[in-house]
This record gives sequence, structure tokens and C-alpha cells, in this order.
Amino acid sequence: WQEGMQQAINGGYDGVALVCGIDPNALTPQMEEARALGIQVVDMHLADVSVPADPLIAGQTNGEFNESMRMGVYSALIASGGEPIDVFMITANENPPSVGMEQTVKDTLAELCSGCTFESQNVPIPDFFGGAGQSTIDAALVANPELDAVFLSYDFMAPVVEGSIKLITEKKCAELIKTYIWPAEVEKLTARFGSVDSAAAEMAKDDR
Repeated sequence: WQEGMQQAINGGYDGVALVCGIDPNALTPQMEEARALGIQVVDMHLADVSVPADPLIAGQTNGEFNESMRMGVYSALIASGGEPIDVFMITANENPPSVGMEQTVKDTLAELCSGCTFESQNVPIPDFFGGAGQSTIDAALVANPELDAVFLSYDFMAPVVEGSIKLITEKKCAELIKTYIWPAEVEKLTARFGSVDSAAAEMAKDDR
């Protein structure tokens, strides 16, 4: 980010767009230099709509971050039929919107479901791409294989998390097949899909 801003300053650009919620306070010297040079800086998806514009920049486009978390909790509770759910959330609280999103999930669960549980783990964005995202969701699923919902501060986290959830679901299906299905039926599934694991992967797709 610092290199990008310095390139814009050195290149004499008229404006700079900071994409995906880059916190201008992490670039204060460059922001002040850009302002002194008349370079207009706009930050996109910097914060929730409830947050006023940051004085370091010319303008910002905010998002309905907190409302999206509130709607996510509603959706999870509807899917559970109103039964209590176990929730895990991966945050990136070094970026401004994430703090409010986490608090919104906590507050909405507290308001609607006293029996629900909530745990979270903060993973800074550079660490997430360095492998911490994978290890965090894997550890959460091992600690509680019965998790009902996983909330994420940012959509870029989804592919890693979805992959881990899919894998553990397939493993659970394989265990159920081996434990509860008659041997003859296991043979039929193996003949059809090639292996118990392949059958489990297929069954996990639609909870058959």
C-alpha cells in the first residue's frame, strides 16, 4: 500500500482510489503528502455506513457491513428452525469494518438467541494468505465439528473456509456410511461411486 501511494505521488496523479477498505491511517504520511500536493484520495469500502468520513481523505464510499452481519445471523437462525446455533467467526480487525461486524454478530445473537454460542479468531489479512486462514478454520472445525455457522469479515476468506467445511463434511459422511450402513449397501455405494470416500463426497453435496 505504501509503495502504491508513493508511486501515485511521484507520478503526479490527480487522484487515487484505495480499494477494499485500506485504512488511510496506516498511510498517514502519504495521505498528508498527497493532500498537500492536491491529489484527491477516495477510499472504497472503508467503513460501515454509520461511520463518518475520515479527515485524511477527500471522500469514501461506505458499505452496509454491519447490516450484512445482522442479516447473516437472521439467516442462520431461520435455517436452524430457531434452535440455538454454534457460531465461529474469522475477523481481520486491523481493518476498520471488521470490528463493527464482529460486534454486530455478538449483539444480534445476544438479542435473539440466549442459547447460541459465539467464538472468534482474529487473523490479519497478510497472515490469512500466509496460511493462518486455513489453520484457523481447521482448528475451529476440529474443536467443534458441529459448528452451525461460520461468519467471515471479508469475502476473500470464503474459498479457504468453504474448502475446509466441505472436507470435514465429507469425512463425517464417510464415517456415517462405515458405521451405520449395512455392509451390503456399502458395497453397492462403492460399486457406484468407486469408493466410500467418493460416495461420501457425493452425499455431502445435498445431505442425502
